[in-house]
Formats: sequence, structure tokens, C-alpha cells
Amino acid sequence: TVNQLAHALHMDKDLKAGCLVRVFWPKAKCALLRDDLVLVDSPGTDVTTELDSWIDKFCLDADVFVLVANSESTLMNTEKHFFHKVNERLSKPNIFILNNRWDASASEPEYMEDVRRQHMERCLHFLVEELKVVNALEAQNRIFFVSAKEVLSARKQKAQGMPESGGVLAEGFQARLQEFQNFEQIFEECISQSAVKTKFEQHTIRAKQILATVKNIMDSVNLAAEEKRHYSVEEREDQIDRLDFIRNQMNLLTLDVKKKIKEVTEEVANKVSCAMTDEICRLSLLVDEFCSEFHPNPDVLKIYKSLPRSLASTPTAPTTPATPDNASQEELMITLVTGLASLTSRTSMGIIIVGGVIWKTIGWKLLSVSLTMYGALYLYERLSWTTHAKERAFKQQFVNYATEKLKMIVSSTSANCSHQVKQQIATTFARLCQQVDITQKQLEEEIARLPKEIDQLEKIQNNSKLLRNKAVQLENELENFTKQFLPSSNEES
Repeated sequence: TVNQLAHALHMDKDLKAGCLVRVFWPKAKCALLRDDLVLVDSPGTDVTTELDSWIDKFCLDADVFVLVANSESTLMNTEKHFFHKVNERLSKPNIFILNNRWDASASEPEYMEDVRRQHMERCLHFLVEELKVVNALEAQNRIFFVSAKEVLSARKQKAQGMPESGGVLAEGFQARLQEFQNFEQIFEECISQSAVKTKFEQHTIRAKQILATVKNIMDSVNLAAEEKRHYSVEEREDQIDRLDFIRNQMNLLTLDVKKKIKEVTEEVANKVSCAMTDEICRLSLLVDEFCSEFHPNPDVLKIYKSLPRSLASTPTAPTTPATPDNASQEELMITLVTGLASLTSRTSMGIIIVGGVIWKTIGWKLLSVSLTMYGALYLYERLSWTTHAKERAFKQQFVNYATEKLKMIVSSTSANCSHQVKQQIATTFARLCQQVDITQKQLEEEIARLPKEIDQLEKIQNNSKLLRNKAVQLENELENFTKQFLPSSNEES
């Protein structure tokens, strides 16, 4: 029993006046405990000096306070002081005042109403004027006159199967029992509403704040996703246009470059051919400008052997890959020139022999005239075949020989030059095409990535809209819950 438990706790010396003892009572013995109600019974408002700490520890989350006063006396200052402390820490706490031991007034029925009215006025003044937790009309339903002992005795009688009014009871028991039952009903309604308010009001307010934050976040996410999606769509269109433009420009550039390469190679071939032809035409002038002592003597011929190299080092001289480079070819030309004199002498001797034969045939006069003319011609040739004439003849033969060889390589040289130019331009253009291909590949990868990003942004938008709609739905449900179960908080808001 409770008495046994109280006696057992009283023997524990370690328990202090301000400690809390938890008692787990069977719910079957108390209907209020079935709704997870917790009853906290204080040992009295005047038995502890740690009143403030006791209120802070155990009373700040209380839904309802019940002041059990002694109807045989008035409200004590310690009791008022306690509730003033509670009122300072809690905003308008729910307070009930039970004037207990009201059965004692039955012994003086002539003063019962006056005493009741006096207690009622003091309790109303305490709740309405001092604490200001309720108005005068609400305070009428917060003050009761009961006898806990009579109700407990009646409940025991009923539990044993006997009538509630059995035993020795004071006059007016039914009225006091009815008032206690009214207190139980109003107390249960109040504690239910207060529990709902206490447990769910802050959660509801917090839930509304969270939902408002969620809506703002979803709106921001939706707006940001829309802007990003719009930017991605425009970027994708720009990338596609850029890729098409690059491809078209590359096709046009390829055709144009091929045409330009053909024109450049032809122009290079023509210019090389014209340059070499001009140099060939100027070859006689270049050879004539070479001045040095000429003599068939081998020592002098060594100087002339340097003629091709001197011409090649001349800034205006063309490339002469066909000019004889070895000594045998050069000596062959020198021998060819110097052999002309001996060839003329052998011809003259042949003519004399032939003249003897003719003299026997046509006579000496005609032969004498012919010999005189030939002798004059031979004498002229002999006198004119000087070293300078030999040098001139040598230069002319060299010019003829070099001209013939250079003309043979004009076409191949111009073709080689044009091929080199074409190859160089083609290589450069190939590198350019490679860079363009890399850019096109990057654009294609970017274009392939953007649709995925757009789809993801659309999903984000849809999810944000869905979450926002759910937040609005939850907000409406919370509003309905507030109107239905938290009318006071709704009115305050």
C-alpha cells in the first residue's frame, strides 16, 4: 500500500527533502494513469528550503497544478508563495483549488454557505487578481469543495460490492461526491487539453517553422534548378551551333586550303622555273664576268677549275647541280678546246695532200689560187687563235654545256620545290585539323553531358515541387490540428 511504501521510504536516511521518488502504480487501480498521466505529490510547500530548485526540477513541465487546501482554515501564505513562484516560471499555469475536509462543515449547517462564499471569494481573488491565470468565469470551474476521505471510503465500499453511501457519512455526502466527480471530469478534460498543448504545441510551432524553412529551401532549389536548367539548355544550343559552325567552316576551309595549296604549288613551280630560266639566261654574263689569266698550262687550268664554284657562290647565280664537279669532266672540256688547234693543223695537212691530187687533175694555176686562198685563211686563223680567243671559246662551250644541263633539271627542281612547299603546308594544315578535331570532340562530349544535366535538374525541380506540395499539405494538416486541439494557441497566434 501507499502507507507501507511511505513508511519504507521514511526509514531511508539518504533521501533528502528535495529528491524525487518514482512510484510505479498499477494502471488498473487508477483510470487517469491509463493515459500516461504522471502525478507528482509534493510533501508540502513549507517543508523544504529549496523551493526554487524544486520547482525548476519538477514543476516546469507540469500541465496542471492542484492546490489541496484545508477548508477549516484559509489559504496559507506558504501556499500562495509557492504558486507565485510557479507563476513566475510558467506562463499562466492551470491551477485547481480543492477545499478538502468540507464534510466538517456539515456539523454547522447554518454557517456552511457563508464559509463556502468566504472561501470562494478568497480563492477567486487569489486566481484572478493575484496570479491572473484565469478570468472570474473560468475560475468558478477551478474551485471545488470536497471530502477526499469520504470519496475514498465510498470507492472502497463500491470496490467491495457494497453501496457507496454505506457506513457512517456526514450530511450532504451526495453533493460533495457529485462535486468531486465534477472535479474529476473537469480535471481530466483540462489535463488532456493541457497535455496536448504541452506536448504538441511546441512541436507544432517547430514543425511549422521547419515546414516554412522547407518551403523556402524548395523554392530556392526550384528557382536555382530552373535557372541552371535554362542556362544549360541555352549552353547546349550554343554548343550545338558552335559545333555545326566549326564543321561547316572546316569543310569550307578544307576546300579553300586545297585550292590554295594547288595554287601555291603551281605558283612556286612557276616562280622556280622562271627564276632558273632567268639565271640560265644570265649564265653567259656571269661567265664573262669571271676574269683570270687563261693558258692551257695545267697550273692555269686549276684556276679555271674553280669557275663552277665561283659561279655557285655568286649571289645571283642559280643552283647548278648538273655542272661538272670532278676534275675529269673539267679537264675533258679543256682538252676539247685546246685540241681544236691540232685538229685545224691536221686538216690543213689533209688538204695539201688532197691538193696534190687535184693539181695533177686541174692544173697548177687553179691549184695555186686555191692554195693561196687557203694559206691566207690558215694564216688568219693562226693569227686569230690567241689565248683570249681560246678563253672565249672555252667560256662559250661551258655556257652551252651548263645551259643544256640546267635546262634538263628545271622541271625536276621546280617540281621538288613545289612538292616541299605542298608537303609543308599540308603538314601544318593537318596539325590544324587535329586541333579542330580535339575541339570538336570536346564539344561533342559537352553536348552529350548537358542533356544528362538537364534531366537531372528537371528531376530536382519535380522533387522540389513535390516536397513543397507535401510541406504545404503538412502545413494545412498542422493548421487543422491547431484549430481542433490547440484553440488557445491558435487564438494567441
